[in-house]
Amino acid sequence: MRVTAFVLKGPVPKEKFFDREEELNRFKRELEVKNYTLLLAIIAPFKFGKTSLMMRFYEMARENPDVLCIYINFLELEADPLEEMIKLVKQACSKVATKEELKIFDEVLKKKRLGDLLRAVNELCEKKNKWFIFFMDEFQELARKLKKFGYYPQLDFEDIYKFIRGI
Repeated sequence: MRVTAFVLKGPVPKEKFFDREEELNRFKRELEVKNYTLLLAIIAPFKFGKTSLMMRFYEMARENPDVLCIYINFLELEADPLEEMIKLVKQACSKVATKEELKIFDEVLKKKRLGDLLRAVNELCEKKNKWFIFFMDEFQELARKLKKFGYYPQLDFEDIYKFIRGI
């Protein structure tokens, strides 16, 4: 049996994660200066460590008291993507919101509209002086999943993808 130092499936453990200091430092600086307009995409070929880097960013964000965040992998997700996002967002917001304030996410869950979710997150974050980060792994799968669960039936995959990217 041959042993390899490479991790062939999933994100690499912290002890095997290396050579990304520049990216980690940049993200750390963006958190420190509270750059709320940051839009970051990690683009690289297959097996270049995108998920591993995103997981390090996610860990850094979770440690920041000014940040609420969720991580969702759309390739692995089997459930309704909007329902899952709403549940994860509500769970993340429960760290700073009252039960009464969290009821808005129950209303959003009934309507299942992405715009309503983003508005609710934005309003809560402004009220609590927080920053919300969506870590979306395998983002290109979101349009396919939305279509599969019957969202935006009048749009094709490319239209959905463009719509989401524009948010």
